[in-house]
Formats: sequence, structure tokens, C-alpha cells
Amino acid sequence: QSNTMANELDGPLPDDDDTNHTTTTSNVNDTMHSYPIPQPLSELLTQAHHNSSSCLLDSIPHCVEELVGNAFHALDAMFFSTPGSVRTSCPAFMARMVVRVELKNDGNSAQLSITDLGVGMTRADLINVFGVGSVKQQMKGGVVEANCSSQNIGGFYAAFCALAKRCVISTKSKFDEYYQFEISGPEFENFSISKPLAKEGQLPLPDVGFDRFSDVRGESGTRIVFDLNEVAREAFPDEAALRKVMEHIFETSQYNVIFSEDEDAFEVVAKDSDMVQQLAKSLINDPSSMEDYALEDQCVSENEIPVEVLERSKYIPIRLSLAERKMLRLVDAAMHCCDYTNIVDVPFKSKAKRMHAMFRGISAILTGTVVACDYESGQKLSKDKAEYSDFEKFYQQLFEITRRHKIMNPEKMRTEYGKFIHFLQDAIAHTDELEINVVKPIETVYKFLEERNGTDLLRDPQIVIATSEVLATKGKSRAQINAEIKRKERAVNLLKLKYKSTGLTPDDIHMCLYSICDNDSFLNSNRVPIDIIIGYLKEYFKPNVIEDNFSLSIVSGKNGSRLSHSHERQYYFALQSLTLWRDIIHEMFYLWHLAEEDLLSETVGYELKDTGQGMQRVQPAPRTYRAMQGVLRSVQHKVNQWVGSSVIHMGDHNVPNALVFIDKYTQVPHILSPIVRCIENVEKLCEENEGIDNFIRASYGDVENLKKTILYDFFRSAFDGSGAENFYDAGSCIDGRLTSAWNWCSLLPTKPYYTIFKLTGFIGFDGEFK
Repeated sequence: QSNTMANELDGPLPDDDDTNHTTTTSNVNDTMHSYPIPQPLSELLTQAHHNSSSCLLDSIPHCVEELVGNAFHALDAMFFSTPGSVRTSCPAFMARMVVRVELKNDGNSAQLSITDLGVGMTRADLINVFGVGSVKQQMKGGVVEANCSSQNIGGFYAAFCALAKRCVISTKSKFDEYYQFEISGPEFENFSISKPLAKEGQLPLPDVGFDRFSDVRGESGTRIVFDLNEVAREAFPDEAALRKVMEHIFETSQYNVIFSEDEDAFEVVAKDSDMVQQLAKSLINDPSSMEDYALEDQCVSENEIPVEVLERSKYIPIRLSLAERKMLRLVDAAMHCCDYTNIVDVPFKSKAKRMHAMFRGISAILTGTVVACDYESGQKLSKDKAEYSDFEKFYQQLFEITRRHKIMNPEKMRTEYGKFIHFLQDAIAHTDELEINVVKPIETVYKFLEERNGTDLLRDPQIVIATSEVLATKGKSRAQINAEIKRKERAVNLLKLKYKSTGLTPDDIHMCLYSICDNDSFLNSNRVPIDIIIGYLKEYFKPNVIEDNFSLSIVSGKNGSRLSHSHERQYYFALQSLTLWRDIIHEMFYLWHLAEEDLLSETVGYELKDTGQGMQRVQPAPRTYRAMQGVLRSVQHKVNQWVGSSVIHMGDHNVPNALVFIDKYTQVPHILSPIVRCIENVEKLCEENEGIDNFIRASYGDVENLKKTILYDFFRSAFDGSGAENFYDAGSCIDGRLTSAWNWCSLLPTKPYYTIFKLTGFIGFDGEFK
């Protein structure tokens, strides 16, 4: 097999190097796939092969120029994707920015090889670019005319028609394996693609047989080998004749050309391996480079096992597929049009009547979802010819998809999710009567990988890079952002290549990685407003410095406050409250997981009570409560001192159940984001509108004073224990801190700076309920 591969590569010109090129027989993959060539292109190539004089051929030099142009494009892409500091400081990089040309002509046959170490091509590129091609058919005298000009079929196939009768393209992309593409006559019905290296991720280097001058070596590059036809052989009897054409082409290029007959040509082979390693180290050591060219040299060391990612993956839901999204829309629509909670959670004269209304509502939902998916099965179910238990797996999957979607998108299905959870609570509480269990565990990333023996993926240090969100933060250039994106894409592709198996496809790995990335995106978007507000507190106020008119001190009974704090004590009270909210958001997926376990518990039920906020389902949440205690202890350890109460309300009239708890804390970013937008946009507003600038200067002195006034009022009034009728319901307890912030939001229209909020685009704190 290895000798056959060598002959395919080098055609009828074997030499003493053939045995060296094929010494690693075990690395050769004998898998070769053949694909049909589109008929117009096939017919044109066949006609050109049999009778080249009938084709409108470009000039020989022009065709060589088109061929070399492909190498220039590949080198350009590599050049501009590499950080400038590496291009100037690493000799190995510029040493690879050359085109290597080799011509062998024994009079009877000839081969032309053109090699570049640019970006290379993936398998998909080979198929889409060279396997498909494009032909513009032209009519002359009612007959289709064969036109092999570059304007008609592109530069590559124009050169192929003019110069060759057979072509082998060997290529390696950083994001794919090493592949070979072959197309040959006389009929040109098919092209083939093979993968010579059997080992996944193996690089073509001299130690595995790639020791010829024209071979592709390293992480990327392309070699085009043409078996020249008679016309080309006569035009290029030796490299000297070819050199004249090449020198003219390279006159206007920033790149150099080296021929196999040059004195230093064979030193290239010995230097290539060292250059690959030197380039990788330069990219790693370069502080401006966010892209790594060698997997083992990435900035995350093997000793830094991503424990946090592994643990978080146990609570991160897997992304929904297209089919699952269709099922989600069914539940969303069903919950949108039903009034289950309004019918069931009202006072009844007897428990039996409520039970009757409950079962009617549950049956309507269960039957309706089946009818929507399968009318015949729904008919049987509605006529008591089928049991709910016959569709248990269907219900479990349907409702698990809905719960998974809601955890990943807390801002979605807000009204519908409440009704949905209440429906599931009642269905779980009456499992025996319904003879069906409609709930199953959430499909998480860890669970998905564990079922497919792929949890090693979560322990790979590269997962930190592959699942981090690329943020366009202030001060970051477009080049840095692009480099981070490329670095992330590279890590994703490397992990897909490394961990794919019969049970775990690359698409599965891709879905898992981006599910974790979704979680990272959620954390960034929801924690960032809190971090910014904390930054404002530290920037504009100091605990031991009191400025005139900006003292944070509050007195109970004055301006609605229920607490009395000095300036320093209020500063730390606001700081620790914001820190607590930030840590709760950080653990939101974990807390949501526990909250659903408490809500859908088969052992701990709820009691319908009037809590002063209407009829509520009061239910203990022991798992969520214990987790919240852990978060609270962590925050208390961070801030070193704790101001106020440590009482956590859960399962009482303040926070009736875990659903209310989750809903309360998902609102924190909605409360803080409008404040951040106002502070950030007010300067731009003044620059764009002179009238507004004059208004602010007349009312507040300057923009900075306006910002400080808004923040001063927020840090005092949003953390003053207000918002309820008694100290126990508001005050300084964990839940009361958020109640005070809500109260400040409700009073915003009465504030003198409310106009500024409106001018900077403020609409409301809650946004769309949908």
C-alpha cells in the first residue's frame, strides 16, 4: 500500500528517495473515497485531455501565474492572521513564507510541484472548491464550445487544462487532517480524496516520511503536483526555463521562491521541524498573541485541571436540537392559552372540588399535547381507549425539554413557566392516581457525556479556552478580539478531533462545548452589571471619607428608611449586598437545579395559603435553603465583616417557595442594567446635544456630579430596609435587601433625575414578559 501511495504522489518518476518517503507503512490509511465530477466540468476536462487544440487555452505563463496565485492567497491568509510581533521577531515565520517549486523532466514524462506553507485547506474545501468547480458554457454555431480560460472555469482548472493530464493536491489545515485530492483522465468522471496519515491529529513531518523538498510539513500548507502534458513539457524542459517565468511572477510579490536545484534547497527539510517548534513557542510567548499553533503549548497547563468546568457541567443543560425546539413550542403554546393556575389556585369550598378542577386541567394538558402531535393517539386517549402511562416517555421528554430551555433562558416563558411548574407539581403529587410520572432529570452536559463515555473531555485543560465567551471589553482592539475568536475555534476543533468516538460524534462534542459556553455567556451578561455597580461604589465613595452632600448615612424613619447606618456601615452594607447578589447569580444554574428538585419533590408537598400577596403555594425548599446558606457563608468570608441580619426567607410568607426565590434573583440584572446604561451614556448624550449639556450643567454642575448624585441616591435608598410594612418583611435580612432595591425602582419616576434616565433610553426595569 505504501509503495502504491508513493507512486500516486510522484507518478512515473521514481528515484532513490521513494523508499524513504514510504518507510512508515503503519501510518498510511488505505481509505479512499471517490466522488463524481459535475458533468459540464467532466466533459470539458475530457475534451481538453483528448484534443487540447480544440480548447481556447490561456497562455502557458498566464496559467502558471494563476497556479502560483493560489499559493499567494494561502500565504497572505497566514501572514495577516499571525500577530505582527511574531512576524517581525520570529525568523522561522518568515522562513516559511516562501513558495517551493520543483520540476522533474526526463523527456518522456514530467512533474511540476508547487508548495506553500500557508493556511492549507480542509476536506470540505477540497470538495467544494476543486471537486465542484464552475463552468460557463458558451454556444457557437449551436454547439457548446469548450472554453478552458481562467475567466470561464477559474485559474486552477485553466492551468490544469493547459498544463496537465493528472493532478494530486496534498494539503493540511490547522483545523483538519492531512488529505490528498486526485483528479486524472482520460474520462474525468470522478475525483478521489484520501487521508494518508491514520493517526488522528498527526502532523506531516520528516520523522513520518515527509522528508522531500516539496512535501508539506507542519500544521498547514498545500502542495499541487501536475503530471505535465506534451505542450507543458516542451515549454519547460528544465527548471531553468521555469525559473524565468517564476521570477517574472514574483517580481511584484512580497514572497520569495526557492527551487529544488538551488544550493540551499535541501537544508529546508532539516530546518522545517525546528521552525515549526520555534514558531509555536514564539506565538505562546508573545503577549499580544491570543492564538496558539501547538496544542501542547497552549497557555493552560496540564496541571490546571478545570475542576470548576467539570463541576458546573453537572448542572448546565444541554442545548436544544431543532426537533426539540418544535416540541418546546408546543408546550409554550399550551401554557400560553391555558389558565391552569387561575382556575386551581383559588379558594374552594371543599378539597374535593379543587381536586376535580385540578384533574380536569391536568387531563386537558396531557391529552391536548398528544392530540397536537398525533391525532389518532389523541383520539384514543380522549375516548379512554388508551392510558396516560402509554405515553409516559413522551411526556417526560416533552416537559424536560421545556424545563431545560427555561434554565438556559431565564428571561423566556416567565408567565408560562409559573403555570407549567404548578401543573407539574400537581401531576407529581398525584402520580398514583394518574399512574404516570411526568418528570425526569434534566439532560445536562455531564450526564450526556457520561452516557457516551466522554467525561474525559471535561478534564482537558483546553476546555477552558474552548468554552470561554469572547468579550469586546473596553480597550480591546479588533485584532485582539479576532485572535481570541480564532484561538477559541482552534481549541474547539482540537477537542473534537481528540475525543470523537463511535459513541460521541464531533457534532455531539460541539454541542456540549457550546452549551457550557452558553452558561459562561449567561454569567457574563448577568454578573457584569453587578460588577460595574460595585466598581462605581468603590470609585465614587470611600468608607472612611465623607464628602459634603454625599454622606451615605441613613436614619430609621427618615425618607422611608427602616435602618440606621453610619456612612461607613452603609457603604459596607451596600457592598456586601451586591457581592451576595453576584455570587447568587454565579451559582444560578446550580440553585435552579436544586429549586426544581424542591418544587417537584414527591415527598415534600405545598400548602395553598393567602400570604398577603394573594394565594401562594407555600412549600419548604430544604435543598435550595442549604445551598443559599453555603453561598452566604462564602460571601461573609470574602467581606470579612457582616452588616445586618443573616436570615434567609424560604418557604414562608415572604418567599413562599423556590420558584419565587429563583424569580426574585433573576431580576437583579434587570434592576442594575438601566442604572449602568444611564451612567455610561450620559456623557455621550451631552456631547451630541448642547441643550441637554446646558440643562445638566445648570441643574447638577457637571456630568460627574450628576453621576455621583444618581449613585448616591441608589446606594442610600435601595439599601435602606424599605419596601414592606414591617421590619421583618424588609429590613436587613437577605431577602429584604432585594425588596428595598425593588422599592427604589418603583419610586424612580419621582426622582429629580428621572428625566436623565428617559433621555438615555430607559423604558422599564422588567422588559418584555415574553
